[in-house]
Amino acid sequence: MDEEFQLEKTVIERLAEWPSQKRDRVFYLVVLPLTVMVVGVSPYLFQFLFFPSPVSGLISLSLKVLLGAILMGALCYALTRGLSNPRFKSFGPHRRHWPLVSHLLILWIPAALLIDVPLRISELQMLGPAAFTPEITSYILGVSFGRAFLFAGGIVFYERLIEAATQSADYRQKALRLETQTLKTLIQPHFMLNSLNAIRANIEDAPGVADQMILSLTSILRMVIEYSGKERITLAEEMDLVTEYVAFMNQRFESAIHLQISDTARSRVSIPPLIIFSLVENSFKHGFSDSRQGTISVKAEAGDMFSLTVDDDGVETKIQDTTGGTGGQYVASRLELAYGDRCEFRHGRLENGHYQAVIQIPWERSADD
Repeated sequence: MDEEFQLEKTVIERLAEWPSQKRDRVFYLVVLPLTVMVVGVSPYLFQFLFFPSPVSGLISLSLKVLLGAILMGALCYALTRGLSNPRFKSFGPHRRHWPLVSHLLILWIPAALLIDVPLRISELQMLGPAAFTPEITSYILGVSFGRAFLFAGGIVFYERLIEAATQSADYRQKALRLETQTLKTLIQPHFMLNSLNAIRANIEDAPGVADQMILSLTSILRMVIEYSGKERITLAEEMDLVTEYVAFMNQRFESAIHLQISDTARSRVSIPPLIIFSLVENSFKHGFSDSRQGTISVKAEAGDMFSLTVDDDGVETKIQDTTGGTGGQYVASRLELAYGDRCEFRHGRLENGHYQAVIQIPWERSADD
């Protein structure tokens, strides 16, 4: 059973990797007409096998079903592709966001009018003119529209399944890019070489400091590699990393950057990894590059949303960012990936010259609590 599920999952994921236009073309113009053809003709084929009748009748009916299936596929394809245009705000390319009723109507009405209703009329014709009574006709048409509705529901399920697989694949790719970006930022040659040179400079004059810097650098790398691959870590774990990083940077630059962390900021609330770390790292890069003293504060407040504030009193500098994205861009991407539109992120310089970043996210307790 698991193997069958895995096979199905693999097929869906492969379809999701196709460009949407190619996927729609194959599904609506090939797979859908053939499926409708098989479903529509099967009852009459069985009837022909058990109760022989002229072949010409079966051929004629099959051609009608095939023509209707082709017309239905073409119409559904044209409507779907047309409404997938980004200019249609209520629809657009992400079909999982389409209004469900509208999506069903697009497929239901063509399926009923072009396929099932003609078949039901053909059935009545087979019974003779006396069969066309109001009661029987309304019943047949009701069944026809009901079956067409179920058929359209299956197609909508296919659409939503493909879109969900596409979203999942996009999520994994974006998470991998963010993880790679974080590691690239920390392990970039500029940071590593300067850190190793600072350690080397202390080996003879202050071996104890050099040993401590090696341990700190090793701990920082270990935590970043471990945390960057996770969807969530606790705020307390993030603060441990930030504390280690600030201590290391103070030793490296012989600076006195004071880190203030509120008690609430050491809680077991779950957050996306490295968002506070990226902002603190950004403070060193852009706020304290020319200064050797100052304060970075990290505060957390519990309300309807969980609020995190990072504030530094460094002086803004115009240093070119060669890491592939600023700390703010990383944080915005990581929050969007984790919460979509259920979060808020503001950052920038205040009137007093401080750089401040404010993050508001939904409450998420650690699974260990």
